[in-house]
Amino acid sequence: MGIESWIAHRRLRNHKCGIFLLNGEEWRSDRLILNKEVISPAGTRKFLPFLNTVAQDFVTLMHRRISKNTRRSLTIDLYSDLFRFTLEASSYALYGERLGLLEESPNTESQRFISAVETMLRTTLPLLFVPPGLMRWVNTKLWRDHIEAWDTIFKHADKCIQNIYQEFCLGQPRKYSGIMAELLMQAELPLDSIKANITEFTAGGVDTTAMPLLFTLFELARNPSVQTAIRREIAEAESQGPRELSKVLNSMPLLKSTLKETLSPTACSVWVSHPHAQQPSPPRLWLRLAGWIPAQAAPVLRNFRIDTVSKADIKTVFGFILMPEKPPLLTFRPID
Repeated sequence: MGIESWIAHRRLRNHKCGIFLLNGEEWRSDRLILNKEVISPAGTRKFLPFLNTVAQDFVTLMHRRISKNTRRSLTIDLYSDLFRFTLEASSYALYGERLGLLEESPNTESQRFISAVETMLRTTLPLLFVPPGLMRWVNTKLWRDHIEAWDTIFKHADKCIQNIYQEFCLGQPRKYSGIMAELLMQAELPLDSIKANITEFTAGGVDTTAMPLLFTLFELARNPSVQTAIRREIAEAESQGPRELSKVLNSMPLLKSTLKETLSPTACSVWVSHPHAQQPSPPRLWLRLAGWIPAQAAPVLRNFRIDTVSKADIKTVFGFILMPEKPPLLTFRPID
């Protein structure tokens, strides 16, 4: 399935397409190279510590907010915070750089980047239903906003590539610096293909992670017995002593199965709700990107009890992915 507004931007700016937009042998060739760094066990072991670091920072942020409340709790619509949390985590894994989105006042450049990602996702939805030839004429502002948002995302990738090459040239000791740096080092893909794929991962790894995480936290909030069992599972895994994070996560089947239950319908909605959808389910890579969230969910569950007043199912709407019609209010209480 092609997302025509994304493809139109690539043609207009003479950029290559990544594997969310490619088909046939081009797709297969890129996919086989990317598998090694993005979804293979060896690849994920390298960037999981990055995700865990961001998750710990998110926990610190929540504790800081709760400490300001005399009731020692925080009731919040978590969507915007989860969006920043998952964008910070995925960007760190992809680009090897922190954006500072969990700080009280992110810098101007980071604010510009998150705004571009939000605008790109928001404008993609109405453009899904516009024939390609009419795209730039139907709503000039909508189209211009979409193109400018993608331009900002690509400029961010260019800046990160320059920073990585600068480190290479300085001859600093080699250390893991994220997925893009590994792809540049291996040089199995052309530079423009690496940039194309990383920018598409940026788009594919934010809302498709934030929304499943939100749905998962809500499900656990209205099922406290499952939440308690998962927290016990996390404690048991950690009691076995220091281990690779990937091995810790693999020893938590209840957490992983809970995430799968909420993940699949959300990611599938991108494909089955599209008017030109041909596939009954989304590509595995998209699911795997959102599957990064066990490393982000575990520290949150370990530190907080999560409650909700409403026990009713969340009504959903299609907003490029499946989203809550009205985000649920969740209450966080620290576990002493």
